[in-house]
Amino acid sequence: QGTLQFVVVKPVVGCTSLLVLGLDLYYDETYQYLMLTVYNISYTLALYYLLYFYLATKEVVGRFNPVLKFGAVKIPCTISAT
Repeated sequence: QGTLQFVVVKPVVGCTSLLVLGLDLYYDETYQYLMLTVYNISYTLALYYLLYFYLATKEVVGRFNPVLKFGAVKIPCTISAT
């Protein structure tokens, strides 16, 4: 549930940004700080719950080496998004 909240928050933030852009308020400092805060909290919670899930299932999935696979997917995605 903690990671799935990001699946809801991300599109809501995107649609809100489009709406605010249409109202010509996108570059308002208050809106930028609000979206930054919401997005960062959501992202942090999602990663926290992924870590929590991994720690709970470490013995079961340990032989598949999920940390390296997660890094192999996450690092290129992060680099390409910046």
